[in-house]
This record gives sequence, structure tokens and C-alpha cells, in this order.
Amino acid sequence: MVYTRMKLKVYRIAYLVIAAFLLLMPKLTVSAAATTESASEAAANVAEQVTRPINILVYILLAVIAAGGVIVLIKGLWSELIPGIQSRDITSIIQGVFIVVVGLLMIFIKLFLSMAGISI
Repeated sequence: MVYTRMKLKVYRIAYLVIAAFLLLMPKLTVSAAATTESASEAAANVAEQVTRPINILVYILLAVIAAGGVIVLIKGLWSELIPGIQSRDITSIIQGVFIVVVGLLMIFIKLFLSMAGISI
């Protein structure tokens, strides 16, 4: 019974991800380079049209990672850090701080990647 509930939740999440992908997927237009455009501008336009779906997938992946980071951050605060502070248990406090830091890293992953020199 629990297995079927989990299976239904996984299917619902999969359907939501697919729906979000289809809504964000723009229609690729085919444009011919005009005689006034230079060859480099036409090549850049075609390259942008080709890489647009990949960029959308990257943005969706980063959004999913950031959402997971919010969940990890809340879990770290709720189950480790706050109870550790209340009970004055240093190991729970340290684990809570580590979990909160990981959640913050996941939330701001795009910022940290750009600081590392990886452009997205």
C-alpha cells in the first residue's frame, strides 16, 4: 500500500516535470539569413536556436537542484540544528550546520558555478 502511494507520487512529480519542460520549450523558428546580415550573425543565430533546448534543460536542472536545496536547508534546521541548540548537543549542532551549508550551496549553485568560471 505504501509502495503504490510512493509510486503515484513519483508519477505525479514526473508528470509535473514533463509539463514544465513542455511549457518552457519554445518553438524553434527557422530563419534564413538576410542579405544584409553577416555570416557570423547568421551562424550565431543558428547556434542560439540549436542550443536553446539544452539551455532550457540546464535551467530546469538548476531549478530542481535549488528546490532540493531548500528542502535540505529546512530539514537541517528543523531536525538537526534547532534541536541540537535546544539540547546543547555539539554533534547535532555541527551536523545541522553542515546540512544547512549544503542546502545553501545547493540553493546558490548557479552563483558558485559562475564564481568558479563556469558560465551557464
